[in-house]
Amino acid sequence: MNIDNILTVAVEAEFESAYRIFCSELRRIFPKPKLLLGTKHLIDFLRDRLKAVPARTVLNSRALYDDKTNSIIVTDHELRQDAVYRMFCFFHELGHVLHANLNPFLCSSNFYKLHDSTILADQTRGIIYSAVSEGMAQYLAISLSLQHGDMQLRRVAFSEHRAWSTAVSEFVLHGLKPLHDFDDRCRLGYQFVYQTDPILKELEKMILWPPETMEELRNPTAYRARLGI
Repeated sequence: MNIDNILTVAVEAEFESAYRIFCSELRRIFPKPKLLLGTKHLIDFLRDRLKAVPARTVLNSRALYDDKTNSIIVTDHELRQDAVYRMFCFFHELGHVLHANLNPFLCSSNFYKLHDSTILADQTRGIIYSAVSEGMAQYLAISLSLQHGDMQLRRVAFSEHRAWSTAVSEFVLHGLKPLHDFDDRCRLGYQFVYQTDPILKELEKMILWPPETMEELRNPTAYRARLGI
């Protein structure tokens, strides 16, 4: 067995473990995504969906869930990481799988449609859904890593929590700057979910009825009141 085959077997075993933990903890069974290993699959995905291959996206991406093919793309960069980072990454991407199974509006394919819309309200909704989807996936990854991980995985979770808890620009928080920057969007989405602090039943309710306005995204208290959680 060559080195590539050994890595493939190891990564697939890691994913199987992450999938079992995720389904057990969330009490949900859904079709297991297929793994696509290598950045070449990400490039094909971007070329197909965006008709372009942004260099920043290729360089910064660790993994990506494609809801149209129910597959998780794992980049070359992530394959070179230690197994503990991949486990965290798998928890995150499985969060997106959960969204796709419960609410197709929280799928990346829908974000692209809304982003390309000429209607401003649709574009804004796409930004909100994207922020919530990324934030909730990260919240799940951190929570599961803290509950089920060894000391190394817990350290990764704490590090990710600190990074995603970094203050978002006051201009964004007060609506004076559009939420176009993806990093701002991710952090605001994570902080929204973290401050909402949902239990399992509330989490599914949030996926089914995500925030609809920027005000709700910036003000979790108002959102909780509307949802009755």
